[in-house]
Amino acid sequence: MNSEINLDSFLVKAKSYNSDHWFFGFFEKDIIALESIYRISKVDYRNFTRLKYQERIELSTLCRCSGKKDLKNNLVYENDIVRYKINNELGYIEGVVVFDDSFMRWYMKNDTHGQIDIFFEYDSSKVLVIGNIFNDEVSKSEF
Repeated sequence: MNSEINLDSFLVKAKSYNSDHWFFGFFEKDIIALESIYRISKVDYRNFTRLKYQERIELSTLCRCSGKKDLKNNLVYENDIVRYKINNELGYIEGVVVFDDSFMRWYMKNDTHGQIDIFFEYDSSKVLVIGNIFNDEVSKSEF
């Protein structure tokens, strides 16, 4: 059994409060003058010290990291649109990455097939992140 903690699974990404720019790091909540301020901070894993920025974010765009990577070595986040390769004959299906808080599990949601458990026996060579529900663009990348 691998007892090493995957620190990537604690990461989040979200869009800036003031722009469409994405920030990646650790989630923080501050209360300033009775207003909740949500931020992402870049943290050094080795000693957990705050690094370069502490960026205010738009909370509605917050996406948790699954701790898994796709075939291009990109981290897979909640609300990412992914292309999942079934096999060479059937090709692939697309869906949105979802975290189910009730059952504490990750899955891909597809309009036709419903919930598809691509994370149970995860194979990064079958998963490609092609976008996010908060972006207008979806990549046309193929396997």
